[in-house]
Amino acid sequence: MAADADVSLNELSLSISRGSPVPLHHQLRNMLQDQIERGTLRPGQQIPHERQYAEHLGISLAPVRQALLELVRQGYLLRVRGKGTFVRDDKVVEKINLLGSFTDSLRSQGLAPEFTVTCAEVKPPPPEVREVFGGRRRRLFRLDRLASVAGGPLALLLDRIRTVLADRASGVRITHRLTDSPACLVSDEAGISLNLQRLLKAAGQNVPPVKPVLEINPRHPIVRRLRDEPDGSNFTDWSHTLFDQATLAEGGQLDDPAMFVKRLNQLMLTLAGAPASKIWTPGSGA
Repeated sequence: MAADADVSLNELSLSISRGSPVPLHHQLRNMLQDQIERGTLRPGQQIPHERQYAEHLGISLAPVRQALLELVRQGYLLRVRGKGTFVRDDKVVEKINLLGSFTDSLRSQGLAPEFTVTCAEVKPPPPEVREVFGGRRRRLFRLDRLASVAGGPLALLLDRIRTVLADRASGVRITHRLTDSPACLVSDEAGISLNLQRLLKAAGQNVPPVKPVLEINPRHPIVRRLRDEPDGSNFTDWSHTLFDQATLAEGGQLDDPAMFVKRLNQLMLTLAGAPASKIWTPGSGA
Protein backbone atom coordinates (compact mmCIF):
# COMPACT_ATOMS: atom_id res chain seq x y z
CA MET A 1 0.00 0.00 0.00
CA ALA A 2 2.87 2.37 0.79
CA ALA A 3 4.33 1.74 -2.65
CA ASP A 4 0.98 2.58 -4.27
CA ALA A 5 0.81 5.81 -2.28
CA ASP A 6 4.33 6.74 -3.43
CA VAL A 7 3.38 6.13 -7.05
CA SER A 8 0.32 8.31 -6.59
CA LEU A 9 2.32 11.16 -5.02
CA ASN A 10 5.05 11.03 -7.66
CA GLU A 11 2.48 11.07 -10.45
CA LEU A 12 0.74 14.06 -8.89
CA SER A 13 3.99 16.01 -8.52
CA LEU A 14 4.56 15.66 -12.28
CA SER A 15 1.01 16.72 -13.15
CA ILE A 16 0.24 19.65 -10.84
CA SER A 17 0.97 22.98 -12.54
CA ARG A 18 1.12 26.17 -10.49
CA GLY A 19 1.09 28.24 -13.68
CA SER A 20 -2.11 26.70 -15.00
CA PRO A 21 -5.32 28.77 -15.06
CA VAL A 22 -7.05 25.77 -13.45
CA PRO A 23 -7.13 26.28 -9.63
CA LEU A 24 -4.86 23.99 -7.63
CA HIS A 25 -7.70 22.28 -5.77
CA HIS A 26 -9.41 21.49 -9.11
CA GLN A 27 -6.19 20.06 -10.51
CA LEU A 28 -5.61 17.91 -7.43
CA ARG A 29 -9.20 16.71 -7.26
CA ASN A 30 -9.23 15.85 -10.95
CA MET A 31 -5.94 13.96 -10.78
CA LEU A 32 -6.96 12.01 -7.66
CA GLN A 33 -10.29 11.10 -9.22
CA ASP A 34 -8.45 9.96 -12.34
CA GLN A 35 -6.12 7.81 -10.22
CA ILE A 36 -9.11 6.22 -8.50
CA GLU A 37 -10.88 5.50 -11.79
CA ARG A 38 -7.69 4.05 -13.34
CA GLY A 39 -6.94 1.92 -10.29
CA THR A 40 -3.71 3.66 -9.24
CA LEU A 41 -5.51 4.26 -5.95
CA ARG A 42 -7.35 1.04 -5.22
CA PRO A 43 -10.67 0.47 -3.40
CA GLY A 44 -10.14 0.35 0.38
CA GLN A 45 -6.67 1.88 0.15
CA GLN A 46 -5.74 4.58 2.66
CA ILE A 47 -4.45 7.73 0.99
CA PRO A 48 -1.74 10.02 2.40
CA HIS A 49 -2.56 12.68 4.98
CA GLU A 50 -3.40 16.20 3.84
CA ARG A 51 -0.06 17.47 5.14
CA GLN A 52 1.82 14.83 3.15
CA TYR A 53 0.15 15.99 -0.07
CA ALA A 54 0.90 19.63 0.74
CA GLU A 55 4.56 19.00 1.55
CA HIS A 56 5.18 16.68 -1.41
CA LEU A 57 3.49 19.00 -3.91
CA GLY A 58 4.81 22.22 -2.39
CA ILE A 59 1.37 23.78 -1.95
CA SER A 60 -0.64 24.97 1.04
CA LEU A 61 -3.09 22.84 3.01
CA ALA A 62 -6.17 24.77 1.82
CA PRO A 63 -6.36 23.43 -1.78
CA VAL A 64 -5.51 19.92 -0.57
CA ARG A 65 -8.27 19.97 2.03
CA GLN A 66 -10.80 21.37 -0.48
CA ALA A 67 -9.92 18.73 -3.09
CA LEU A 68 -10.31 15.86 -0.63
CA LEU A 69 -13.60 17.20 0.74
CA GLU A 70 -15.03 17.41 -2.77
CA LEU A 71 -14.03 13.79 -3.45
CA VAL A 72 -15.65 12.75 -0.16
CA ARG A 73 -18.88 14.52 -1.15
CA GLN A 74 -18.80 12.89 -4.58
CA GLY A 75 -18.42 9.44 -3.02
CA TYR A 76 -14.88 8.63 -4.16
CA LEU A 77 -13.30 8.90 -0.72
CA LEU A 78 -14.42 7.94 2.78
CA ARG A 79 -13.16 9.58 5.97
CA VAL A 80 -13.00 7.44 9.11
CA ARG A 81 -12.57 9.33 12.37
CA GLY A 82 -9.28 8.48 14.06
CA LYS A 83 -8.05 6.33 11.14
CA GLY A 84 -7.75 8.48 8.03
CA THR A 85 -9.14 8.82 4.51
CA PHE A 86 -9.74 5.81 2.28
CA VAL A 87 -10.78 5.10 -1.29
CA ARG A 88 -14.35 3.86 -1.13
CA ASP A 89 -14.67 0.21 -2.08
CA ASP A 90 -18.39 0.15 -2.87
CA LYS A 91 -18.29 1.92 -6.22
CA VAL A 92 -19.75 -0.65 -8.56
CA VAL A 93 -19.57 0.10 -12.27
CA GLU A 94 -21.28 -2.37 -14.58
CA LYS A 95 -22.67 -2.35 -18.06
CA ILE A 96 -26.35 -3.33 -17.96
CA ASN A 97 -27.57 -5.22 -21.00
CA LEU A 98 -30.05 -7.90 -19.94
CA LEU A 99 -32.65 -8.00 -17.19
CA GLY A 100 -30.70 -10.75 -15.42
CA SER A 101 -27.49 -8.70 -15.24
CA PHE A 102 -29.59 -5.66 -14.35
CA THR A 103 -30.97 -7.54 -11.33
CA ASP A 104 -27.49 -8.69 -10.29
CA SER A 105 -26.28 -5.10 -10.62
CA LEU A 106 -29.00 -3.85 -8.28
CA ARG A 107 -28.34 -6.50 -5.65
CA SER A 108 -24.57 -6.04 -5.77
CA GLN A 109 -25.11 -2.40 -4.85
CA GLY A 110 -27.32 -3.11 -1.85
CA LEU A 111 -30.60 -2.40 -3.64
CA ALA A 112 -33.52 -4.77 -3.23
CA PRO A 113 -35.46 -5.08 -6.51
CA GLU A 114 -39.11 -6.10 -6.47
CA PHE A 115 -40.74 -7.87 -9.40
CA THR A 116 -44.29 -7.62 -10.67
CA VAL A 117 -45.49 -10.15 -13.21
CA THR A 118 -47.27 -8.22 -15.94
CA CYS A 119 -47.87 -11.10 -18.32
CA ALA A 120 -48.00 -14.90 -17.84
CA GLU A 121 -49.75 -16.79 -20.61
CA VAL A 122 -49.43 -19.66 -23.07
CA LYS A 123 -49.74 -18.57 -26.69
CA PRO A 124 -48.69 -19.60 -30.21
CA PRO A 125 -45.14 -18.47 -31.00
CA PRO A 126 -44.51 -15.71 -33.53
CA PRO A 127 -43.19 -16.77 -36.97
CA GLU A 128 -39.53 -15.99 -36.17
CA VAL A 129 -39.66 -18.27 -33.11
CA ARG A 130 -41.53 -21.01 -34.99
CA GLU A 131 -38.74 -21.08 -37.57
CA VAL A 132 -36.23 -21.99 -34.86
CA PHE A 133 -38.16 -25.20 -34.26
CA GLY A 134 -38.29 -26.06 -37.94
CA GLY A 135 -41.91 -25.09 -38.37
CA ARG A 136 -43.14 -27.68 -35.88
CA ARG A 137 -46.18 -26.78 -33.84
CA ARG A 138 -45.13 -25.48 -30.48
CA ARG A 139 -46.67 -23.45 -27.72
CA LEU A 140 -44.90 -20.52 -26.15
CA PHE A 141 -45.10 -19.53 -22.51
CA ARG A 142 -44.60 -15.77 -22.19
CA LEU A 143 -43.49 -14.26 -18.86
CA ASP A 144 -43.05 -10.50 -18.54
CA ARG A 145 -41.69 -9.03 -15.31
CA LEU A 146 -41.38 -5.42 -14.22
CA ALA A 147 -38.37 -4.74 -11.97
CA SER A 148 -38.83 -1.93 -9.44
CA VAL A 149 -36.58 -0.23 -6.88
CA ALA A 150 -37.83 2.09 -4.14
CA GLY A 151 -41.35 1.62 -5.42
CA GLY A 152 -40.67 2.46 -9.07
CA PRO A 153 -39.74 0.71 -12.35
CA LEU A 154 -36.05 1.59 -12.55
CA ALA A 155 -35.30 -0.28 -15.78
CA LEU A 156 -37.91 1.80 -17.61
CA LEU A 157 -36.55 4.99 -16.08
CA LEU A 158 -33.01 4.25 -17.26
CA ASP A 159 -34.26 3.51 -20.74
CA ARG A 160 -36.26 6.76 -20.89
CA ILE A 161 -33.33 8.89 -19.71
CA ARG A 162 -30.98 7.08 -22.08
CA THR A 163 -33.27 7.94 -25.00
CA VAL A 164 -33.52 11.62 -24.04
CA LEU A 165 -29.75 12.00 -23.53
CA ALA A 166 -28.66 9.89 -26.50
CA ASP A 167 -26.73 12.82 -28.01
CA ARG A 168 -25.01 13.78 -24.73
CA ALA A 169 -24.36 10.57 -22.76
CA SER A 170 -22.90 7.26 -23.88
CA GLY A 171 -24.93 5.48 -21.22
CA VAL A 172 -27.12 5.81 -18.14
CA ARG A 173 -26.83 3.54 -15.11
CA ILE A 174 -27.52 3.47 -11.41
CA THR A 175 -24.98 4.09 -8.65
CA HIS A 176 -25.07 3.37 -4.94
CA ARG A 177 -22.16 5.60 -3.90
CA LEU A 178 -24.00 8.93 -4.11
CA THR A 179 -25.72 10.20 -0.98
CA ASP A 180 -26.69 13.86 -1.36
CA SER A 181 -26.43 14.18 -5.15
CA PRO A 182 -29.03 12.87 -7.60
CA ALA A 183 -26.52 12.17 -10.37
CA CYS A 184 -22.89 12.35 -11.45
CA LEU A 185 -20.84 11.95 -14.62
CA VAL A 186 -18.11 9.35 -15.09
CA SER A 187 -15.96 8.49 -18.07
CA ASP A 188 -16.80 5.58 -20.29
CA GLU A 189 -14.68 2.51 -19.56
CA ALA A 190 -13.17 2.64 -23.05
CA GLY A 191 -12.68 6.40 -23.17
CA ILE A 192 -10.44 9.07 -21.71
CA SER A 193 -11.38 10.25 -18.21
CA LEU A 194 -13.32 13.48 -17.80
CA ASN A 195 -10.64 14.96 -15.55
CA LEU A 196 -7.87 14.24 -18.01
CA GLN A 197 -9.97 15.77 -20.78
CA ARG A 198 -10.24 19.03 -18.83
CA LEU A 199 -6.54 19.10 -18.01
CA LEU A 200 -5.59 18.53 -21.65
CA LYS A 201 -7.99 21.24 -22.84
CA ALA A 202 -6.59 23.67 -20.24
CA ALA A 203 -3.12 22.92 -21.61
CA GLY A 204 -4.28 23.79 -25.12
CA GLN A 205 -4.40 20.22 -26.42
CA ASN A 206 -6.97 19.05 -28.94
CA VAL A 207 -9.19 16.48 -27.26
CA PRO A 208 -11.70 14.46 -29.30
CA PRO A 209 -15.25 14.74 -27.92
CA VAL A 210 -16.13 11.81 -25.70
CA LYS A 211 -19.59 11.28 -24.26
CA PRO A 212 -19.64 10.61 -20.50
CA VAL A 213 -21.83 8.13 -18.63
CA LEU A 214 -24.58 9.51 -16.39
CA GLU A 215 -24.96 7.68 -13.08
CA ILE A 216 -28.16 8.31 -11.11
CA ASN A 217 -28.98 7.81 -7.44
CA PRO A 218 -32.28 5.84 -7.31
CA ARG A 219 -32.94 6.91 -3.71
CA HIS A 220 -32.73 10.64 -4.35
CA PRO A 221 -36.09 12.52 -4.27
CA ILE A 222 -35.42 14.16 -7.64
CA VAL A 223 -34.84 10.79 -9.30
CA ARG A 224 -38.01 9.44 -7.69
CA ARG A 225 -39.85 12.50 -8.94
CA LEU A 226 -38.46 11.90 -12.43
CA ARG A 227 -39.51 8.26 -12.30
CA ASP A 228 -43.15 9.25 -11.80
CA GLU A 229 -43.17 12.13 -14.33
CA PRO A 230 -45.89 11.43 -16.94
CA ASP A 231 -45.35 14.56 -19.05
CA GLY A 232 -42.83 13.94 -21.83
CA SER A 233 -41.69 17.57 -22.04
CA ASN A 234 -41.10 17.84 -18.31
CA PHE A 235 -39.29 14.50 -18.31
CA THR A 236 -36.96 15.78 -21.02
CA ASP A 237 -36.26 18.98 -19.06
CA TRP A 238 -35.61 17.01 -15.84
CA SER A 239 -33.20 14.66 -17.63
CA HIS A 240 -31.19 17.45 -19.25
CA THR A 241 -31.14 19.42 -15.99
CA LEU A 242 -29.74 16.40 -14.12
CA PHE A 243 -27.02 16.06 -16.76
CA ASP A 244 -26.17 19.78 -16.62
CA GLN A 245 -26.05 19.80 -12.80
CA ALA A 246 -23.75 16.77 -12.86
CA THR A 247 -21.54 18.59 -15.37
CA LEU A 248 -21.25 21.63 -13.09
CA ALA A 249 -20.59 19.44 -10.04
CA GLU A 250 -17.66 17.83 -11.87
CA GLY A 251 -16.15 21.26 -12.59
CA GLY A 252 -17.18 21.27 -16.24
CA GLN A 253 -18.73 24.01 -18.35
CA LEU A 254 -22.16 23.95 -19.95
CA ASP A 255 -22.41 24.10 -23.74
CA ASP A 256 -25.62 26.16 -23.49
CA PRO A 257 -25.99 27.95 -20.11
CA ALA A 258 -29.04 29.89 -21.35
CA MET A 259 -30.90 26.66 -22.12
CA PHE A 260 -30.00 25.32 -18.67
CA VAL A 261 -31.51 28.42 -17.06
CA LYS A 262 -34.61 28.16 -19.27
CA ARG A 263 -35.19 24.53 -18.34
CA LEU A 264 -34.61 25.23 -14.66
CA ASN A 265 -37.08 28.11 -14.69
CA GLN A 266 -39.63 25.99 -16.52
CA LEU A 267 -39.36 23.22 -13.93
CA MET A 268 -39.64 25.64 -11.01
CA LEU A 269 -42.71 27.26 -12.54
CA THR A 270 -44.26 23.87 -13.20
CA LEU A 271 -43.72 22.80 -9.59
CA ALA A 272 -45.09 26.13 -8.38
CA GLY A 273 -48.15 25.82 -10.62
CA ALA A 274 -47.36 29.03 -12.54
CA PRO A 275 -48.00 29.42 -16.30
CA ALA A 276 -45.08 28.58 -18.58
CA SER A 277 -45.41 31.92 -20.41
CA LYS A 278 -43.67 33.70 -17.53
CA ILE A 279 -40.37 31.88 -18.05
CA TRP A 280 -37.33 34.19 -17.89
CA THR A 281 -34.24 33.46 -19.91
CA PRO A 282 -31.02 35.51 -20.31
CA GLY A 283 -31.62 38.34 -22.76
CA SER A 284 -35.41 37.97 -22.73
CA GLY A 285 -36.02 40.97 -20.47
CA ALA A 286 -38.20 41.14 -17.35
